[in-house]
Amino acid sequence: MTDQQTYSNTALRLHWLIGLLIIANLVGGLVHDDLPKAIVPTVMGLHKASGILILFLSVFRLYWRLTHRPPSSAAGLKGWEIGLSHLTHWGFYLLMVVVPLSGWWMSSIGKITPEGQQRWPISFFGLFDVPFLPVEATEAAGGFWHETHEITAFAMIGLLVLHIAGAIKHQFDGHPVLHRMVPWLRAS
Repeated sequence: MTDQQTYSNTALRLHWLIGLLIIANLVGGLVHDDLPKAIVPTVMGLHKASGILILFLSVFRLYWRLTHRPPSSAAGLKGWEIGLSHLTHWGFYLLMVVVPLSGWWMSSIGKITPEGQQRWPISFFGLFDVPFLPVEATEAAGGFWHETHEITAFAMIGLLVLHIAGAIKHQFDGHPVLHRMVPWLRAS
């Protein structure tokens, strides 16, 4: 296998690190309301810290993608499959920035009550507090960014399902695409 047939080690590591963080954050975001009240602050603290990490890793991943040519599409794929693959990947890049950025924006607004604005610090895994974004703190803005965060997170779930199903489909159709990103398959 030549380097032109597989992704670089940096792309491989970013793919799995960001992917696993996204899945964990989606799970945390979906189930936090059903958890015991005592652990919700910890779960949401990890959710927010991971979101900030995902945002910065994703910006670096986008930079890496724009400056390093990916392997060409697998031989034998139909034009629509290649097009859908490209659309899915660029959709991921967009959502990997928009989902955490909308969460950061929402956290920066906090909760608007009759008594005023209520915000909780965003701790980056206990190392430092992430500064709030300088945003307009209104109930309407808070609602907008909350809805944006939820809708884009569900769009991310849809893309994840499409991405995983596409990779499995191509593998079973005889287009071995998994060796490009699955570490134990790359070695063989």
